[in-house]
Amino acid sequence: MIPHKKCKSAKELWKFLQQMYEGSDDVKENKKDMLKQKFENFCQENNEKVASQYLRYVQLVDELTAAGVKLENQDMIRKFLRSLPLAWNIHSVTIQRT
Repeated sequence: MIPHKKCKSAKELWKFLQQMYEGSDDVKENKKDMLKQKFENFCQENNEKVASQYLRYVQLVDELTAAGVKLENQDMIRKFLRSLPLAWNIHSVTIQRT
């Protein structure tokens, strides 16, 4: 028998589908923790251009938002500026002071 056939209401079917595609609460929390750690450790990869780094960063922030993690704008900006290479240090300091 197909598991979703056991659902007696739309609500039960919805919960079944959520569980199947999103995972349990433990899985969701683990995903949040993994994404938070990825955010904390975010840095430029070897020979990566800043534009490419920024796209990776935006994707990570989008994933965090989709997972229900709330980030303050200032924290996001500071994190990205700190992840820039040393050559960008003067720009980072200037932006942070304004």
